[in-house]
Amino acid sequence: ILMDENILHTPINSVFKRNINTSLLNILIPRRLVNRTGILEFLKNCSTFPEEVKKNINLLIVGSGYLENKIKTQSEKFFFVNFLGTVNQNDLNYLYAACDVCCMPSKDAEGFGVSLLEALFRGTPVIYTRGGGMGDFLDSFQYKFGYEFNDKTKLLNIIKMCLNLKKIGKLNSDPTKIPYQFRKNIELIIK
Repeated sequence: ILMDENILHTPINSVFKRNINTSLLNILIPRRLVNRTGILEFLKNCSTFPEEVKKNINLLIVGSGYLENKIKTQSEKFFFVNFLGTVNQNDLNYLYAACDVCCMPSKDAEGFGVSLLEALFRGTPVIYTRGGGMGDFLDSFQYKFGYEFNDKTKLLNIIKMCLNLKKIGKLNSDPTKIPYQFRKNIELIIK
């Protein structure tokens, strides 16, 4: 695996800085905008959340694909959703670090993707659907934010748990953060 040393640098500013609201739970969704990733269903599930939850979350959708127009239209219906489209790597690095959690919904079992590695490298916890390599791996972490794809009650409970963890300072969003162990591991890979 070839890695660019610039991945160790997180810009402290980004054109998307205005999309981060530190008083809300910022949830980054970096996905290909295709059917198998389940983003339309994820948005539909989130739209059923109680108003108290919706007014405290900020979903930031990043990506491109054949569902881009549908997702953009859906995101315009919901005040808690920001569709950012395709972003460059520096801005994506910023968003991974600045957001409180990353969400990777999927209809089908998925392997172990680059988006997951980028989130973990930045120390950003991941909300994920179970199934495939991603779920198997993430189920071993401290925070088990996994849910079955159609289980909107479990998804709501995970979001509420994240809101509570943020409130007590356990989900720290800091665009300059790179957890020590991940930095050490990446530095070893680069050398």
